[in-house]
Amino acid sequence: MDADNVYVEPTVAISRKIRNGDIIVVVRNGSRGLIGKHAKVKKNLGNAVIGAFMAGIRAKRSDFINATLDTQKFNLEINRNLGATINQITNKNFKNMCFYIPSDIEQQKIGSFFKHLDELITLHQRIEKISS
Repeated sequence: MDADNVYVEPTVAISRKIRNGDIIVVVRNGSRGLIGKHAKVKKNLGNAVIGAFMAGIRAKRSDFINATLDTQKFNLEINRNLGATINQITNKNFKNMCFYIPSDIEQQKIGSFFKHLDELITLHQRIEKISS
């Protein structure tokens, strides 16, 4: 299933490599519903870089940022910033989004809570799958 992968010579690549903890966000797509979909990278991916229709977020508190991107507020910001014809959010759109950000300690606690909740949901889904 390698047909969709694109390889670039490492000597000419100027993109930063994806790291464990980075968040990848869909920023351009033909489907409006996919704009803003995101995932936190959970392992090192070697020399992988982010593609043209994606954006990467590298943050000190990536669990908190990932949880923030799951909020209704983020969805409202996306819908407010989508163009009439081009389904995209730009870096400028991201920079203009406004969120209330708690202190570092609170961010860590909130991020850890949602990370634990995500892991618990995944565990329950696996148990249901095994039981079926």
